[in-house]
Amino acid sequence: MNCTPSGRCSVVVWTLVAASVAMIASTNVAGQRRSDFVAAYERGTPASVSGVVTTVVGDDFARRRSEQRHLIRDDSSGRTFELRFEGAAPARLRSGSRVTLRGRAHESTIYVAAADGTGMTIQYAPAAAATSGHRTIVILANFRDAVVTCTPQAITDMMFTDPNGRSVTALYQECSLGQVMITGDVVGPYTLDAASTDPCNFNAWSASADSMATAGGADLTTYQHKVYVFPVGQCVAAGYSTVGGNPSSAWIFQCSIRGVYAHEMGHGLTLDHASTPTSEYDDLTDPMAMSSGALPGVNAPHRHQLGWYGPSGVRVVDQDGSYDVAPLAQDPATAVAPQILMIRKPDTGEYYYLSYRLPIGFDRSIDGSFYYRLSVHRYRGDGSSVRTYRLAGLADGERFVDQANGITVTMVNHDSTRATADVTFACAPAAPQVTFSPTTVSGTAGASQTYTVSVFNNDGAACPAGNFALGAAAPAGWTASLSTASLSIAPRTTVQSTLTVGPATGAAAGSYPVSISVTDPTVPQHAASASATFTVLAPTDATPPSAPSPVNATPNTKLRRISVSWGRASDNIGVYGYRVWKNGVIAEVTPGTSFADTAVSAGQSYTYAVEAYDAAGNRSPLSVSVTATLPGGGKRN
Repeated sequence: MNCTPSGRCSVVVWTLVAASVAMIASTNVAGQRRSDFVAAYERGTPASVSGVVTTVVGDDFARRRSEQRHLIRDDSSGRTFELRFEGAAPARLRSGSRVTLRGRAHESTIYVAAADGTGMTIQYAPAAAATSGHRTIVILANFRDAVVTCTPQAITDMMFTDPNGRSVTALYQECSLGQVMITGDVVGPYTLDAASTDPCNFNAWSASADSMATAGGADLTTYQHKVYVFPVGQCVAAGYSTVGGNPSSAWIFQCSIRGVYAHEMGHGLTLDHASTPTSEYDDLTDPMAMSSGALPGVNAPHRHQLGWYGPSGVRVVDQDGSYDVAPLAQDPATAVAPQILMIRKPDTGEYYYLSYRLPIGFDRSIDGSFYYRLSVHRYRGDGSSVRTYRLAGLADGERFVDQANGITVTMVNHDSTRATADVTFACAPAAPQVTFSPTTVSGTAGASQTYTVSVFNNDGAACPAGNFALGAAAPAGWTASLSTASLSIAPRTTVQSTLTVGPATGAAAGSYPVSISVTDPTVPQHAASASATFTVLAPTDATPPSAPSPVNATPNTKLRRISVSWGRASDNIGVYGYRVWKNGVIAEVTPGTSFADTAVSAGQSYTYAVEAYDAAGNRSPLSVSVTATLPGGGKRN
């Protein structure tokens, strides 16, 4: 959903073509409210997918809005779905992450409710390596009726070789302290079989451009980043990019604005936007804000996200005191103090970042009102691809106060080598963080299993140790005991206890909740809880389900599909799902009892059979086969 500061919202609708990313932009679709999510979720059918995610963001700078989409190609079916989450998507979910999840599918979208997230597993893609190769190819492509207005040499200069040292390469090389070196080539322009009036389908355009570049001798497998430059057409954004990915891909529609290249390359490095609390693109101390012809230096949290500063360049502040911070853009070899100060924000788990900006190098192009001031930013601090927020620029004597967490930062003074800040902490109690490890255990009825329960004290550093009482809950008739039920925990530290859970001897196979509650009678804020799952396994199951019956296949000429349905199979434990075979090949895997086959052609006959399977992997015999023919003319593939 794209929202302006005034609250008006619109959506960019992005459609997947084949197994790649294609987006069709629309400015007239209302943003999705939670009620819309719930309605779509309830219309959907249960579905599970496992595959690799591609995250894509579009930047419509003219309208000051963006759109981010998560797309997943399911390993089993080969289908690609868009993922919609109830609430925010996982913060580190970016291109290359491998995900297994359950939700409800409606058309080509899988809606994932908050409750579904308990069964989600994510193998996160690693952050962009600071020293990895960043070889980049820029491919220029014209339409039949419109051409890229920038010459290949102009784009080469903006990306790689600007004689004044203001290229994208120079920006990231300087800000990364030489660790990111973007090199590459510019090829084309090639002429596409497309017009500027065609609907926005840059996936197809870039695929055609790839073919032409390969035919021209380019080996696209040797590049870690691909940038496509097109004329202005029907795509509403100035640029689009994957968030991470190997290779990452970016699509540029404003060829003369060098800031667009830097911004979309930043997304390829896994950076999100540089924001303020009221505007997505307004931290003008970073290239991930509103793009222009200037290239500002990278802000402190983004430099930390990509690991560009070693231990001597970053200091975590957790005690009252006076602290120096050297200019962010200074050569670390000559810096007299750390160049980034971090202060943990207990209530949200984020960090405040303190930095000092002077007109040095690319920092000459930042918002000049932040020179000789102490910049205060907010960011998660864990490498997540989420926005950073610029909160303040403190002049001498000015303060930044976080009353909820008891944190006060005062800018004391500054000179050409450092700024000095006083940091004080008051006791700010907060809810602890409670986690289970593992979150799911399995065992047979009557056999106890153990979890490790970790309690992290989120209190501010100025608070005394907290006294936390733990209580365990399990289903009626079960046992649940803690190795230690009372924990004394210093602020910002973790203490563990072992929870032993014993299911009742006669517990039926299935999944059951267990939970931990944490309280502190003297500090009401010290209240939290967490839950886990205990799966009671059935005795060894070697019994396959029965064959589904009856199976019916009904052609529908109007909808150009064949609807296949079947009766439920039976099993001694329970049927987990069904596989639909079409002409001897699996066409669908579903927990339901129907399948709409749209990959059919008029006049052709198709034979279907269905098998059931249970949680132990036992497979039923194939059902009786049925054959159906779609009558009439026309074709749908």
